[in-house]
Amino acid sequence: MNTMKSAVLITAILMLAGCMEINTNPSLPQWEVEVDAPITKVVVKAEDIIPEDSLIHKEAVVGEDGFQYVFKDTVHIEEQEVGDQLKLDAISPQAISQSVDDVTVEGTEKNFKSEFDTV
Repeated sequence: MNTMKSAVLITAILMLAGCMEINTNPSLPQWEVEVDAPITKVVVKAEDIIPEDSLIHKEAVVGEDGFQYVFKDTVHIEEQEVGDQLKLDAISPQAISQSVDDVTVEGTEKNFKSEFDTV
């Protein structure tokens, strides 16, 4: 029984001695931290960038709660005559309409990275 205790004690001492490591050059732990600090948020609307005297203007959509941007221009074409073979009368006013599907503009983000030197 005594030899068994001695064997267990010697084994425990050898195992603990094998697990220990003496650090001859100790240093403080280091890690990097990414700092993300949003400084500003800018919202730009189409109505802010379209000038007042532009051919594009905002128009309410009939039957809906939204609106659309419309390009309107008027071009007057006078009567033209080419010899006696071809004659074009003045073009009577007519409405031409064309539309596109919904346009979605994704938001943008600006990320800035800041780093600190080690002390």
